Formats: sequence, C-alpha cells, structure tokens
Amino acid sequence: MAYTLTLTHPETTALCWLSARYRYAEILFNAMDPYTGVVTLPEHKAWELAESVESGEDGGFLPCVGGTLVDKVSELLNRIV
Repeated sequence: MAYTLTLTHPETTALCWLSARYRYAEILFNAMDPYTGVVTLPEHKAWELAESVESGEDGGFLPCVGGTLVDKVSELLNRIV
C-alpha cells in the first residue's frame, strides 16, 4: 500500500526549505514528484516517517511547519496503519 499527499506550489517550496533541516521533511521531499507536487510513500517509508516524527528526533512534533502543510502531513500520519 502506498500513501499519497498532494502539495501546492507554496507547500512544495516550504517542504524544500524544511528538508534541509529536518528528517521528517527530508523523507517527504525525497518521495515527492517535483513536477506534480505529489508525495508517494510506500509502506516502509510511511513507517520511517511516522517513527521519525514520533521519536522527536527533530526536536518536537513537525517543527517549523505550519499552515495547510501541517494539516496535510498530520492527516497523512493519521492514515498510516
């Protein structure tokens, strides 16, 4: 099973900035199609993302992310089973 997330241009720009600083964002950024803004995470990468966020390794829950991007990432995390 794959998990998908469709991002707007401002969200992809923010994710690019975040990916240079935070592991959770790097996982999402590396799984994103740069032309469509669609993030596709296979099951094992989704769990890697969830573990990264839950561990707090980046210093908290989704640091520096806000607006619609935090809503979309939170919703994605809630779908991981």
